[in-house]
Amino acid sequence: MFLGWWRVLRHEVGFINVVSRWMNKLMEIGEILERHKPLPLNENLRAYATEMRKNLTEEEKKIWYGYLRHLKPNFHRQRIIGNYIVDFYCPKLNLIIEIDGWQHEVLNKEYDDKRTEYIENLGFSVLRIDNEDVNYDYNYVIFKIR
Repeated sequence: MFLGWWRVLRHEVGFINVVSRWMNKLMEIGEILERHKPLPLNENLRAYATEMRKNLTEEEKKIWYGYLRHLKPNFHRQRIIGNYIVDFYCPKLNLIIEIDGWQHEVLNKEYDDKRTEYIENLGFSVLRIDNEDVNYDYNYVIFKIR
């Protein structure tokens, strides 16, 4: 009689271990899906983003070809997020890098603040770099990105 209960108990414990392992796997999958959920995307911006990708500013070229292009984890350029196009995007780091000219400080300050708030609410960090820094203090910019 004792042996019969032992077999039942061993079977139940084994079953519980299997269920526990499956639950852990499902939680891992859920975490992965949460990290890699699709970005909000405005399809109307696709052609413009492609055009921007082909026509980078001199500062964006310098950062892209000089550093980000070969950096791991990978960066994407001119990526659509919601109704905005960001300069550089790293999905693994949840990092957005924006290269800004003088007009962002003077003309587009409110727009940039609204855009940054939207992007940060999606869980991204936004690193803003001035064109002047790229042109005159490139090593500082690389240090800032690292």
